Amino acid sequence: MRTKEFAVLKALGMTQRNVKKMILLEGVFYGLYAAVYGSILGTVLSYGIHRLFKGAVDVGWTILGAALFLLVQVP
Repeated sequence: MRTKEFAVLKALGMTQRNVKKMILLEGVFYGLYAAVYGSILGTVLSYGIHRLFKGAVDVGWTILGAALFLLVQVP
């Protein structure tokens, strides 16, 4: 399906290098989008789970914050 789109872009004057660069940037933006919204959703869900099991398991937000920090730091 995207082959036709790439053919149109090449017909309009894009080089093979520009098409590859566009695909790479598109992937980077999708990755950043997923990382940001995944982190937000994960934080909200972990807070909800923390509140749900507050009395049953004693895990502080300090540990969750440290885990999130490490997760962001490790590529």
